[in-house]
Amino acid sequence: MAAAKKYAGLPDLDIAAPEIYETPELTEGPSTAPTATLRTDSPLPSDADGDERLDHQRIDQESARRRFEPFVVDARNVNFGDTVNADERISYRARTRRRRRAQFGDGSDDDSDEEESLGARITRLKREALEVRLELDRRKDEGVSAETDDDGGVDEVETLLSDLNATTPHARTRDHAEQAFLKTLRNTSQRAKDAARKSTLSTAAPGQETSVSAISPTVAVADFSDRLTALESALGLTTVDPTSPASAILPTLHSLSEQITTLSSIITPAKGSSGSAAPPPSLPNLDALQSRIQLLTAEADKLSASRKAALASLDELQEARLRYNTIRTNRTHSRPTSSHNGAMQDMDRQEAQLHSGLFLQEQASKINALYQLLPTIQGLQPLLPTVLERLRSLSVIHAGAAEARGELDEVMRRQDETREEIKKWREAVESVEKKMTEMSKDMKENVDVVGGLIGGVEQRIKALGPGSQ
Repeated sequence: MAAAKKYAGLPDLDIAAPEIYETPELTEGPSTAPTATLRTDSPLPSDADGDERLDHQRIDQESARRRFEPFVVDARNVNFGDTVNADERISYRARTRRRRRAQFGDGSDDDSDEEESLGARITRLKREALEVRLELDRRKDEGVSAETDDDGGVDEVETLLSDLNATTPHARTRDHAEQAFLKTLRNTSQRAKDAARKSTLSTAAPGQETSVSAISPTVAVADFSDRLTALESALGLTTVDPTSPASAILPTLHSLSEQITTLSSIITPAKGSSGSAAPPPSLPNLDALQSRIQLLTAEADKLSASRKAALASLDELQEARLRYNTIRTNRTHSRPTSSHNGAMQDMDRQEAQLHSGLFLQEQASKINALYQLLPTIQGLQPLLPTVLERLRSLSVIHAGAAEARGELDEVMRRQDETREEIKKWREAVESVEKKMTEMSKDMKENVDVVGGLIGGVEQRIKALGPGSQ
């Protein structure tokens, strides 16, 4: 009734007319050929009317299933309303397997019901996973709250597809090619950075010679590190194994943060009393670093000089003590007096005080030097594991180089032996060639001799021929 009231104002519409659905008269042809289905009498009361214009044939479910089974209907975001606005009307999409194969090229273009190949299945699954990922991104952009389980399911599907791709030889070859290409790009970018850094150092102003000399050790260390890393990668050695369970991520991050903090504290100068922000690291900061290194070097030189002076004074004390012992031994054999004994005791006491004072002074200088070097040692502590790791790598490289040297010597020895054998074979071949040349000469002489004999015989035969006739 609601529909009748809704369309009551439309022209040429009879609401009271019965709803009869008729089919047009069909002509005889291939499309109207009878199928294998049997006509059965319908129990509906419409048979009693005997209307021959109605088709009482039942639907063949098997043919309908074969006809509509390949279709994939996408009814998402579809508007099934009765609006007449073409812009707001959204219909559903239907795709067949044959059309999808022809469009994406993941299968044959025939209409047979053959099974898909393994490559076609993998391609179809990857495409569907990509479509689902794009749909989830679109929903997130539109503000629609997506299920976290769906997102996790998509991630699991992508992981399974990656594992499946990794098991195929073609995928492994392709991944290897991609890794080689990315490695080439990284090496190219690294070489470009090194060239830019060298050009920057070469084009520095004349007034900045001290700054360039200050950063030259750092540049040398960085260059050595880059060369060592390239050598390790060429030899197949890795400083940190990513698959090793012992290398946890949190300790690694902590060590890296300590290294960055140490480098920042060394390069960046302390803030002034005005509270202004610290400037970014630049060449003056490197000058301050160089001055600090020179100060530490001067202190180390002073420490070594004081140590040498203490050792010299200790040697002098030992010599004085030996002389005193000699004099005391000589005077012991003579007649000692009480005043002389008191003087000797005073000398012993002074010697002991001098010795203890020198010893305490030496120990105090050592302790002061250690206390002065302790902040530097603590500041360089985060860098020690990296240096030790590089030293281990160098030891491995040296061991490998020694083995390679031994193998190279063995190869050279074998080459010498092979050269000697080739020389012997050459001499044998030359002797054989010489004998073959002599034999060929003898054969030619024999041929000439035999040819002459045969010519004489032929002449005799010719001479005897007319007489015989």
